[in-house]
Amino acid sequence: MSTLLTKIASTSQQLRSNFKIDLIENTNDNECCEMQEELPLSISSTSANNRAKASKLLAFCQQITLRRVFRLIGFSIGSYPLAYVIAAIIMSIMSFGIYYLKLEDRVRDGYTPTTSPSRREANLLREFTNSFGDPTLTTLMLQARDGGSMHRLKYLEEAVRLHRYFMDNFTVQVPSTGEQFVYGEICGFLCDTNIVIEYFHSALLEEYRKEKTGKKRSESTNLTYPIAKITGFDIHLERNFYGVRLRSYTNNTNNMDNSKIDSKAINEEIIMKTITNIEYIQVIFMIFQGQVISSNIEAKLNAWEVALYEFATKTYINQPIKLL
Repeated sequence: MSTLLTKIASTSQQLRSNFKIDLIENTNDNECCEMQEELPLSISSTSANNRAKASKLLAFCQQITLRRVFRLIGFSIGSYPLAYVIAAIIMSIMSFGIYYLKLEDRVRDGYTPTTSPSRREANLLREFTNSFGDPTLTTLMLQARDGGSMHRLKYLEEAVRLHRYFMDNFTVQVPSTGEQFVYGEICGFLCDTNIVIEYFHSALLEEYRKEKTGKKRSESTNLTYPIAKITGFDIHLERNFYGVRLRSYTNNTNNMDNSKIDSKAINEEIIMKTITNIEYIQVIFMIFQGQVISSNIEAKLNAWEVALYEFATKTYINQPIKLL
């Protein structure tokens, strides 16, 4: 009997423990279900809040129109006119210093990055030439006003005269210091950039005189374009003569037979055909360049460039040659 009671007691305890375990498992399942139900609810509420904020921001941005902004500004000025007047006076007083501001537009400093290849190349060039700044280059083009060729003796002689005038007699004054100078004093080793024009003119004039007087022309001179030979040396003409038109030409040092040609008909054009292959030159190109070794030289080159422009546009007018 006691054994039976013991079995019944153990069985009841086992049932109680199994019931507790089932109860705990059911509770955990219910909690998981509740969490799964709450998770989408929280996500949906967050997205709803974001949409509400976005709609409010959009509505606010739609209210900020140009018309409304100007309306608010006008309303503010109308409400506090004295404050705006005082602010304008203060800003005007603070801007008086602009009167003493010196504006300089430099391409290298204002528009070229410090790391650009051109800036590095310019620095290398300054180191190589021992220059203070960038090389200053001024170009001048000479064109016949009548549209004719610039290698005619009269026009070529005028071009040489202008070149010598700009080199030695064209006096310019520096505005900041009042110092006077000529280009020949500041060009340095670049003074002979346009010497080819003078060489060609001298050789052409000499050959022209020999041909006209019946003398034998020089065998070491051959006035052809683009490379001429003057007293045995090659001279490149393509750097200073542009718009060149050529004709067939054979260098013949023998003079033309003047007995078969009327002396009145022996003009410049006929003689030119026998001494050069150049038929027409549209433009003579001159380059004036200086080595900037100090700020003083840079100021002189800038002043010379401005003076040359004023001479070409205001002084040298109504002349056989146009300065461009």
